[in-house]
Amino acid sequence: MVSVVGTVTGVPTGTAGWHIHEGYSCNGNVPNAPTSTATSTQFANSATGIHYGQVLGDPNDPWANTMYTADMYGVAQISLLNFSGFTLYESMPVVGRTIVIHSPTDKIGCGVIGSPNQGLAIMTNYPGTASTVKGALRVTEDPVTGSVTI
Repeated sequence: MVSVVGTVTGVPTGTAGWHIHEGYSCNGNVPNAPTSTATSTQFANSATGIHYGQVLGDPNDPWANTMYTADMYGVAQISLLNFSGFTLYESMPVVGRTIVIHSPTDKIGCGVIGSPNQGLAIMTNYPGTASTVKGALRVTEDPVTGSVTI
């Protein structure tokens, strides 16, 4: 299980999504970047890929309901506790994957989940956008429950 907890700023007021994506880089578009679960070429050129664990065309996207609500100052608290199906290093590992922050219409922020030894995923604007997204997420693991706090 993973838990994702943190704060992001510079996001639009209102509600939008955030997701762990299958890619390992926030470096924008990469020609012919591999996507392990894509059944379409729609995301073939994105370094972040699609939502991690998603199969295009399958209505059971595990990240479909991971949302944030930003206040009038563009600050959002992210809290997802004990999200099953994902781990740090075992089945469906999240370390090294990207977290993408969305507006209602676009990708606006990105960060790579660091290893527990490094402990941070630094969120910045999504490449090619003029967004001002910023944030830092700490990575720890609870050895008793196996849950991860990001």
